[in-house]
Amino acid sequence: MAVSFDRSSATLVVNTPPGVFDPVVGIEPLHPIGSLSDFADDLRIAIDAISGNKVFFACSTISATGIVNLTGAAGDNASGWELGFLQAQWIETNWGHYKADWTNGAAMKGGSLLLQRGKPPARPKQSCRDIGDGAPAANIWYARTLNQTGRAGAFPQTLTAVFRDTPGELYPALVWNSITKQDNFVRDVQLEFLFCTALALREPGGRFHILKHFFWNVLWQATFQPVDFTNARYGPWRTPIVLNSATQANRSKVFDGGPDKEPWRGILTSTTETETCNDVFRKARDQVLTPPFVGRREHVDRDHPYDVRV
Repeated sequence: MAVSFDRSSATLVVNTPPGVFDPVVGIEPLHPIGSLSDFADDLRIAIDAISGNKVFFACSTISATGIVNLTGAAGDNASGWELGFLQAQWIETNWGHYKADWTNGAAMKGGSLLLQRGKPPARPKQSCRDIGDGAPAANIWYARTLNQTGRAGAFPQTLTAVFRDTPGELYPALVWNSITKQDNFVRDVQLEFLFCTALALREPGGRFHILKHFFWNVLWQATFQPVDFTNARYGPWRTPIVLNSATQANRSKVFDGGPDKEPWRGILTSTTETETCNDVFRKARDQVLTPPFVGRREHVDRDHPYDVRV
């Protein structure tokens, strides 16, 4: 009898649902949200690289546990079987709108700009494979250190895998307008990160069996204003005005099997993915802030209308 698995034994439990904190503006050492320490290393590098105040978007950790039983006979070896989680991001909205001092009538020609990080050309594609442990896209698993493999020995064997994720984002409070040669101040930011997370079992030969899956998201939208525009880089900002209907976290129920539609079905286990979501995200973030400012739109008019849908 060869090693197999009991699909009816598979369970996926979301232990801690996602949650979002209201955005805050501050300098990182004074930032009051403890979960900032959970930000990915590349975000912490960005924190260090941006001078002065930043807008922080943080959430609580979502966690889940998955279980499945392996079956076999005496002498069978299950050491090549592996249980773990896969994750794909399938939608990202990510833009920041900046303006010259909107309380000063003399600043009408101080400029405005839009950092569009969720659309081409800064982000050429929406869907991507999310890898949570810094591994390359070819690794496929979300975080292999949280997986469990079978072993030689008696059957049945119970495998247990764990999933944890804490998405976050930051924007500089001020961005230099290259047309007007003046600081523009963050006015509005909208973020939407939508994920599909799946519990999967991989055979020794590499074939994946997706056992369960669920969808979840974290969303933010808010308006910002410094207390004093002349001291906005290092001084205090007013409490952001949060659009509650667009600042929330959600998750679906757990579904059996794998998703039956693209973009999730293919991207979860595809062997052709060359970039992780972190790779895509990092490129977009860096491109809008460094010359030649790919994905960045600037104008001399402070109140220029930007279409954030493109």
